Amino acid sequence: MSKKLENVTNPPRPSLSEAAQANMEQFVDYVLTILPAIRVDGFVVRTRAEPRIQVLPTTVAPKPTAKFLFKLANGQVDASAELENGEFVIQAGSVGRAEWIGVKHNYQNLFDEVIESGVYVSDGMQRRFIKSYAFSSPSAAGAVLSGRATAGPKAWVLTTNPKKTYKEWEAEQLSIADAS
Repeated sequence: MSKKLENVTNPPRPSLSEAAQANMEQFVDYVLTILPAIRVDGFVVRTRAEPRIQVLPTTVAPKPTAKFLFKLANGQVDASAELENGEFVIQAGSVGRAEWIGVKHNYQNLFDEVIESGVYVSDGMQRRFIKSYAFSSPSAAGAVLSGRATAGPKAWVLTTNPKKTYKEWEAEQLSIADAS
């Protein structure tokens, strides 16, 4: 015959002082900043929230962002992207190939990861980004969309000037920075 032991005391949870908690939060922020630099990007959030309309005072001008387009002649890719804080962000609604058609490549793993994340979903004969998604380079973004390795700097063009590639735009930005 077994007896049930009841413990009626409920000890308080251990807690940190406010100063210790602030130190821990600062440490975690530091670690999350360092990890991507050593290629540990499991904690990096790649999806982006839909932009909110923000009313700025008239004295503050919004920071311009470059917008790019990537299309394939056969219509299997129709995508737009923005360069934000050094990341190439594919915009929600962008359409790409349904499957990887290229030779085995590291970008194929990225293609599979983006699909597994649930952000790049099947849409008939193609795939569609249901949320904006950040890539480390225009080549990575182009490869996922086209289903094969892609020379992103040459494939992406400005929305305002479709004859100017990302590579040309970037070189122009560097020359402007050097001149100032």
